Amino acid sequence: MMNYTHTWKTFPNGIKRVLTLPDWKTFAADTVIHELTPLFAEGRALADEIAAKPMPTFHDLVTRFENLGEEISLIYGPLSHLKSVEKKTYPGIEGVHQQATQLLTEYGTDISLHVGLYEALVRYKGGTEFATLGHKEQYLITQSIKDFELAGVALPPEKKVELKRLNSEGADLGVTFAAHVQDSSDIWEKIVTDSALLAGIPKDDLEGMAESAKEKGKSGWRITMQVPVYIAVVAYADNRELRKELYCAFNNRATVLPDGDAKFDNAPVMAAMLKNADESAKLLGYPTYADLSLVKKMAASVGVEGVRDFNQNLATLARPKAEQELRAIQVFAKEKLGLDTFEVWDFAYVEEKMRQELYQLDSEAVRKYFPFSKVMQGFAALLKSIFGVTLTPNIIASVWHPSVKVYDLYDETDVQRGTFYADMFAREGKKDGAWMDVLIASRKLGDGTVIPVAYLNCNGRMSVGSKEAYLTHDDVVTLFHEAGHTLHHVLGLSEYQEQSMEHVEWDTVELPSQLLENWTWEPDMLRLMSAHEDTGAVIPDDVIERMIAAKNFNTGMISLRQFLYGAFDWELYSRYDPSAPVDPNVLWRDMVKRIDVRPLDETTHFPNAFSHIFAGGYSAGYFSYMWALGLAADAYLPFKEAGDIFSREVGDRLLREIIAPGSERSMAESFEAYRGRKLDPQALAIHLALIEN
Repeated sequence: MMNYTHTWKTFPNGIKRVLTLPDWKTFAADTVIHELTPLFAEGRALADEIAAKPMPTFHDLVTRFENLGEEISLIYGPLSHLKSVEKKTYPGIEGVHQQATQLLTEYGTDISLHVGLYEALVRYKGGTEFATLGHKEQYLITQSIKDFELAGVALPPEKKVELKRLNSEGADLGVTFAAHVQDSSDIWEKIVTDSALLAGIPKDDLEGMAESAKEKGKSGWRITMQVPVYIAVVAYADNRELRKELYCAFNNRATVLPDGDAKFDNAPVMAAMLKNADESAKLLGYPTYADLSLVKKMAASVGVEGVRDFNQNLATLARPKAEQELRAIQVFAKEKLGLDTFEVWDFAYVEEKMRQELYQLDSEAVRKYFPFSKVMQGFAALLKSIFGVTLTPNIIASVWHPSVKVYDLYDETDVQRGTFYADMFAREGKKDGAWMDVLIASRKLGDGTVIPVAYLNCNGRMSVGSKEAYLTHDDVVTLFHEAGHTLHHVLGLSEYQEQSMEHVEWDTVELPSQLLENWTWEPDMLRLMSAHEDTGAVIPDDVIERMIAAKNFNTGMISLRQFLYGAFDWELYSRYDPSAPVDPNVLWRDMVKRIDVRPLDETTHFPNAFSHIFAGGYSAGYFSYMWALGLAADAYLPFKEAGDIFSREVGDRLLREIIAPGSERSMAESFEAYRGRKLDPQALAIHLALIEN
């Protein structure tokens, strides 16, 4: 097993907490299955033992399973993490991860379908000890009983066997989908030896491409599917054919390759996943997977049709603005750039040129104001101001890649609240996108508490040589977004693993992340985290003014696209017909034509790499981003109403009512405790500038 250090700390106020961190150089993928297998056997035996007790205790039902769960997560968690961020270093890790995921899914299904354990929970709830518990503990037991029922514990034996098969198959398909996306991304490259073909691409990006080619023993410039490289080409390359080639390649990931190699094609995987989801839902008594998905979401209050209306009504609201924006960008493309035809691979390029002309704003020029170290200093200042939390670099903790940073967080009583790893930059073998994940959850022990630990992952552009990495403003927004998730976890004070932020309603999990993005548009915050690459000067007021003016540039089209994603996901899962299953790409193209205003390239296959809804936990749930954005927009208003974006009073209330409780209560309760009222239904449309405030 990978080595861990367990450091007990007694703080000045007498609180004892334990920090558990891995020694990453001791990780070995080939031992994982051997280590997990006996733990799963132990868990099954534990379930049998507790089920046989006439009256189990809270310790039996919760604490003993939490202890075992942490042992399992300390093995499986790093495996899953390294598969996503450092696949290149560990050949064969994908196969081990897939096998481990199957075993974990089978174990989870066995526990969730264990009738004896379920009945033990029911007996306990009716016993005398339950009545003595606090609200959090009673809520935990009640939710656990609901989870068993939702998992199908009441199914007859033959249907339980079928559900177990479907769960295992579904987990396997999700791993396969993600692997196909990453593998098809990693193998694609284009070597360019004529610098003229790269005209317009920023100098720093070109240096990175040249370094990448050199690492592969080639001359010239190496273009890959890494997101910073993709953006540099489609947004800046003057060569239209190069933009088209990369756009089409990127949007045909995980499909049949031009040479006929179908080994990474996700079309059959998607078909199997949709069938699997539908069969699972029906087995559990729900008409569609969308109905099942809603059971543990805040949007359950509006139902399947309510979510459909949510997507469609807001798309209708956004469309007039989007149409106006499209006409403007088409005119600009023709009059300023000589593009008589406007194709989808021109969009990012023309948009960047138009942004520069309208607002005199060059994204690459703005990047020079945001060195990663200064951004983190500004972020630290924000945490200190609104939460009283100190962010301290941990320079001795082991990391899996030299670019990874580690940070500890301490409150004003010098108690360590949490630790997180920041893996900020793209590299070969790391999946694209940005995400937060959990290593260790907060929980109560007999003689102290566990310090929560998280991973914060982004994909900014790696620096070349010894130069410091600089972030685009979009990178800064992404960092703050993932930091919001991270803070939700590491500043949580949940006493039980099942009540950490991982278990909040899925359509509210984006509240803290989207809330934190607001500070990246505040002048005072931008000054705090800026220092020009050449002069060290903070970002000038006129640049800030132009950035804020440009904030709502094309927000109609951007919002419409998000509603399209949500509607596409919802239609896939809520209208699935096993007798006539729809091809996701056919549905996608139809919905783009009906909802979006941007041009469509019919040769591309976007759904094949739409990992969020096939391998990222957002199946029949992508609407959650916009649902939670409404909550986040409303949750930011108290700072504006206070006239102080660094208000400690508002920050303390936010920490106390939204962040620290995790899922000890519903997010609706937490939101109302914070705001003193329910959500303002117009907050989202106002935030997106679709209606006037």
